[in-house]
Amino acid sequence: MLKMLSGYFIIISILCTIPVFGAGQDAMQRFEKANQSYKDNDYLSAIDIYDELLKEGWRTAELEYNLGNAYFQTNEIGLAVLHFERAKQLKPGDKLIAANLDLARNKVESDIIEVPDFVLLRIWNSVSTILSPWGWMILQVLLCIASLISIYMWRFGHGRRDRIIGFGTGSLFLLLFLLALTAGHWRANNMDSANDGIVLQQSFLYSGPDERSDQLKSLPIGEKVEVVDKVGEWYKVELLNKEKGWVSSFSLEFI
Repeated sequence: MLKMLSGYFIIISILCTIPVFGAGQDAMQRFEKANQSYKDNDYLSAIDIYDELLKEGWRTAELEYNLGNAYFQTNEIGLAVLHFERAKQLKPGDKLIAANLDLARNKVESDIIEVPDFVLLRIWNSVSTILSPWGWMILQVLLCIASLISIYMWRFGHGRRDRIIGFGTGSLFLLLFLLALTAGHWRANNMDSANDGIVLQQSFLYSGPDERSDQLKSLPIGEKVEVVDKVGEWYKVELLNKEKGWVSSFSLEFI
């Protein structure tokens, strides 16, 4: 009876995976079709297929990157910047994505000069993007195990030398574990953050959350902003030069 139930379970498991496998195969075929359309300079057809895949939940760095390239070729610079930024968020260390993002940003007609973050914060951001959140989690588990082994050596080592080594390595692994824990948390928060947006409609930065307020400056399509507050249908944003103001929520899309 047990063998029969096990057999049924295996059959049901296989049958359940067929639709998922089939859907994955169909998505890959359409992705390749879109890539071929892009190679044939049929950028609009490629965009349509890429967009369909995104709406169906097939979000990868490669898909976002290819869609950014297609929009760039059709001179939709705002959308190109948006999807390159999303690709970079998914794969921050990719030099090709970074290069194409810089190329698209250079097309944005902006006079805003970016004020860089504090140097230590930039270094920490670079360190946290070395691994994905899952990668940091695996490293945390390994460092935790190594710490426990070292603590065991320190407490129950056969000689003074073993206990000294156990204490030293245990302290080191514990410190590395805390750093990995912080980096993983930081990386996950940055990936989940919905605070950064791209301006997709020509708009203005206002001094207050309504059009009767003073216009501080024009915001070109493709400008990157950080949303820090919301009132009704208005976002309070911070520009790359750290200047703050208000824009209509209809003028930008979150990365």
